[in-house]
Amino acid sequence: MRYLVIGVLAFLAVLIALLPASLLRHLTGDFSELLVVTPRGTLYDGTAHLVVAGERLGNLSWSFAPDALLPARIAVDYHLEGEGMDIGGRFARGLRDARVHATGALSMARLAPILEPYDLMIGGKADLRDVEVGFDGTQPVSARGSIVWSGGEVRYVLSGRPGRAVLEPMAAELAKGSGGPVAMVRSAGRISGKNVNHATPLIEVTLGYDGFVRVGVTKALTNMLNSPWPGNDPDQAIVLQVEEQIFSYQ
Repeated sequence: MRYLVIGVLAFLAVLIALLPASLLRHLTGDFSELLVVTPRGTLYDGTAHLVVAGERLGNLSWSFAPDALLPARIAVDYHLEGEGMDIGGRFARGLRDARVHATGALSMARLAPILEPYDLMIGGKADLRDVEVGFDGTQPVSARGSIVWSGGEVRYVLSGRPGRAVLEPMAAELAKGSGGPVAMVRSAGRISGKNVNHATPLIEVTLGYDGFVRVGVTKALTNMLNSPWPGNDPDQAIVLQVEEQIFSYQ
């Protein structure tokens, strides 16, 4: 039995080494916003351009990860490089589930088209540290790792009034919440004379199982933005919350 398994795995490895890179589209086909353009090489080792939500992110290269065959997954180790972006990790696909692991750096300028409709501009860069997101079909169901923002200038509109602040670094810890993957953002520093406890939450982001992204802002963050929220609420209280549906699950 052991030799049969070894033989099957060897056959699959040889087959994958010969398959054209264009078949990578079938691994990502369920993710309609993600396109692999002009693939070259083979499924085992190749290159392409990666397009997400209509925006070309950068040059994608990958190599097949044979160790993923044992848990019945097909996986590739990838490297994505473009202007203001250098990220590597692994994409693994099972019969229904998928996992994306990422480590690297991203300039916040790359997120400007996403943030602009919300009257938000964020400077600096973000470091992705062992970030992993798990999917059931196309639905994100779990997350782990951390994203550390370098700090910098932030421009925003709050209650109809434009504002500006220079903020200290922040860190988002990712976890699996009861309603979906959660990112809890915290910081430490001294902004405009305001002491900020490192343990105090500043932002809570939930990607709900219903397809809605919910962003909650605490009183502590309004203090840091020089727009303190009135009242006697504690610093950790969420005083502003917005939500928007970005996925529609069948």
